[in-house]
Amino acid sequence: VRQGKFREDLFYRLNVVPIALQPLRDRSEDIIPLARHFLNAAGNRSTELSAEAAKRLSSHDWPGNVRELRNAMERAAIFSRSTTLDVDDLDFLSSSAGAETQGIVAEDLPAALEQLERKMITTALAQSGGNRTEAARKLGIHRQLLHTKMTKYGLT
Repeated sequence: VRQGKFREDLFYRLNVVPIALQPLRDRSEDIIPLARHFLNAAGNRSTELSAEAAKRLSSHDWPGNVRELRNAMERAAIFSRSTTLDVDDLDFLSSSAGAETQGIVAEDLPAALEQLERKMITTALAQSGGNRTEAARKLGIHRQLLHTKMTKYGLT
């Protein structure tokens, strides 16, 4: 506030009750209940966690804390092919450098991103039974943007 980088009125609005939380990695008992909550909130087919998936989630370090866990559950729910989330649906949590690409083979970053985006769109459309409004909601984008991207990738 003193340096002029933070609005004073906003500071006083937010500074009502300070809440100090330990990092998620230090609160392992919260991981599974939070994961189940985020999985159900994603509104996809997957609504349960297998024992192996729960173990994998509990053993992850979660450097991004709750936000990373929420994003992981949303991503796993989008790509899962069954009602129970299995450890295979969490392969992207691997610490190995190539795990994030999930089979994407591209020579450069823009091409890899386009392949991933196209895959996510086709998966969301399949899970939504072709309903574009629902697919856009699952992807967290506006329906018009989904239509634009579908046209770009020849998915219309």
